[in-house]
Amino acid sequence: MKLYNVGILGATGAVGQEMMKILLERKFPVGELRPIASARSAGSEIDFGGMNFGYVTVNEVNSSNISIFHVQHKNRKKYSF
Repeated sequence: MKLYNVGILGATGAVGQEMMKILLERKFPVGELRPIASARSAGSEIDFGGMNFGYVTVNEVNSSNISIFHVQHKNRKKYSF
């Protein structure tokens, strides 16, 4: 089965947390999770399906096969494409 690298912008927020929960519930084939958060959270880790992944800032992300994000209205233009 193919595994996907998944980036979640806003991973520490309610929507990001819910998206990670849904990925686990649906057994989505995540190879590497890239939880993207503010600089305050960078360096801390999250348990995702028994694996630990470190939070990174948006400037530290290399690439992802799939990106999921929900950001406040004031930041939408900055992160949308």
